[in-house]
Amino acid sequence: AMFGGKKKEVVDMTTWGRPDTLDDKQKEALQAFKVQCQHVFGGKDDDHVCCRFLRARNFDSGKAAELFIAMKHWRTAYGTDALLTETLPHTPELERYYPTIQHKHDKLGRPIYIEPLGRQDIKRLVVQYGCTTDDM
Repeated sequence: AMFGGKKKEVVDMTTWGRPDTLDDKQKEALQAFKVQCQHVFGGKDDDHVCCRFLRARNFDSGKAAELFIAMKHWRTAYGTDALLTETLPHTPELERYYPTIQHKHDKLGRPIYIEPLGRQDIKRLVVQYGCTTDDM
């Protein structure tokens, strides 16, 4: 070899650690993670969510479970899950002046958020809510 040393293994980071591409060791870590976190799982905690925490801790199920449980406690303490169902009184007007769309998830589990450009009425938004560029 010209430079000596070993040839590094190339890892495709777009698919590494995704639920449908796990190797046997990663599948074991996923199962262990689910067992450790079963007391705090919610309705939207699927394999994609679990794998995000496992990837963050290099598939160490113990460290990933600590991180996940701490996140769940934080969300409970600050009431963040209520934000998803809470409707603010100005929402219909805001949607008229600044339309957005939240559309499911892509193949990798990421949320799809769309802002149709050119459909915002910023002048009306400023008049309606009295905000200035300093407030934004």
